[in-house]
Amino acid sequence: MVNTKKVDTEIKDKSLYSELDSFLEDSAHKIKQLSRGDIVEGEVVDINNGVVIVDVGFKSEGIIAGRELKSDTLDWTQLKVGDKVLVYVVKPEDDKGQLVLSIRRTQQASAWLSLENAKKNNEVVDAVVVESNNGGLIVEIGKGIRGFIPTSQLDATRVYANGV
Repeated sequence: MVNTKKVDTEIKDKSLYSELDSFLEDSAHKIKQLSRGDIVEGEVVDINNGVVIVDVGFKSEGIIAGRELKSDTLDWTQLKVGDKVLVYVVKPEDDKGQLVLSIRRTQQASAWLSLENAKKNNEVVDAVVVESNNGGLIVEIGKGIRGFIPTSQLDATRVYANGV
């Protein structure tokens, strides 16, 4: 015959239910699912052989490698373990199950955000002409962002570089 023991499973303190409910309702305890294009702050946890590993919270560590390390605003070779860095989510999960991040794309995304704010506030944006053709001008606006201005939108007067 099997010897069994009766266990009391009744919770005596009913206030535990309300504490658990309030914990589950608090959004600070929820794990956020990262998506492509998210920009998050992370902490450098390791640098090894041209690969930077960043803890982005949410129980996730991601890798930054190759061209995704290149940036005009941040020299990744100067990073140290513990440094905070803004990163762009390239892939929430690659074929190896790793979170792929980018420093370079964070810079590009911030340039686009600046342009969107300028448009929203109806501000003038400086651009450098890098090429011209019969249809208009190709301009560079910020780092790596190019645009096209059709001839119909240009002023008919000619502007000379030396101010003549």
